[in-house]
Amino acid sequence: MKELIHSYAEVLAEERELYRSLLAKAMTKKDVLVRGDIAALEEIVRVEEEMIHLAGRLEQKRLEYHRQLAQSLGLAEEELSVERLITLARDAGCELETVVSDLREILTELGQINEINAALIRQSLDFVNFSLRLFTGAEEGATYPGKENSASRTARFVDRTV
Repeated sequence: MKELIHSYAEVLAEERELYRSLLAKAMTKKDVLVRGDIAALEEIVRVEEEMIHLAGRLEQKRLEYHRQLAQSLGLAEEELSVERLITLARDAGCELETVVSDLREILTELGQINEINAALIRQSLDFVNFSLRLFTGAEEGATYPGKENSASRTARFVDRTV
C-alpha cells in the first residue's frame, strides 16, 4: 500500500505542476486578450488544449490509484477522503498535505483568472457585434423607419438590400 500512496502522491504532484503551468498560460492569455493579439491567443489556446488533455490523463491515473487505495482499505471510493489520504501518506513517509494545499490554491486562482478572461472575451465579442451592427446598419433605432435618406444609405459598408 505504501507504493500505491507514493504513486498517488506523484501523480498529484504532476497535476499540481501542470495546473501551475495552466495558471501561467491563463495569466498570459489575460494580457493577450487585453492587447487583442489574436495570433498569440491562438497559440495559447492550442497549448492549453494539449495541457488539458494531459490533465485528463493524469486525473484518470489519480482516480485509478484512488480506487485501488480505497479497495485495499476496504472502503468505497467516495468514503476515502483527502484528509484520510493525507494521514495515510504521512504514515507512509510521503508528503501529500502540501501538494493538496498547493493544488487547491492553484485551482482557485485559475478559476478566478478564467472568469476574468471570460469577461474579457464577452466584452470583445460585444464590441465586435456592436461594430458589425453599426457597419451593416442592422441597428435601426438611430433613424425613423422608412425615412432613410440617400446619404445614410451610401455611408454604409455593406448594403443589405443586395
